[in-house]
Amino acid sequence: MCLVVANMIGAGVFTSSGFALSDHPPWIVLLAWLVGGVLATCGALC
Repeated sequence: MCLVVANMIGAGVFTSSGFALSDHPPWIVLLAWLVGGVLATCGALC
């Protein structure tokens, strides 16, 4: 489960953080990462 969650979060952070931070405030990007982490956890538990 941890491997799947880390893979999903890591791919999202490394591939989209530059684009997201250039267009949005940092708190919105952190919120999006949090939501993505919860969704990745739910997917791993399925």
